[in-house]
Amino acid sequence: KITGLKGCECCEVLSLGRNQIKKLDGVEDVAETLEELWISYNLLTNLKGLEKLGKLRVLYVTQNLIAKLSELDALKESKLLEELAMIGNPIWNEHSLPGGAEDFREQIA
Repeated sequence: KITGLKGCECCEVLSLGRNQIKKLDGVEDVAETLEELWISYNLLTNLKGLEKLGKLRVLYVTQNLIAKLSELDALKESKLLEELAMIGNPIWNEHSLPGGAEDFREQIA
């Protein structure tokens, strides 16, 4: 769980890379203002919690453990999302390489 965000109601950019984070619980505390979340090099297997971030424009979630296409459902409500980096996740390796399964990027565009 991500703690210590209560009272950060003006937070627009949050960088939490390399912190062994397994869950995004707690990001809802900055849901009203957060525009950029940099959370690469952690232990995330899913994106639950991101659906609460209505102003999210940038998501860097490289080098985690996200493997299932269904995890991208958390981004369906992210209408403002402009940048998404997922390199180094199992989903990237399986679905974006030539000859791999269907390219997931087309599904979320």
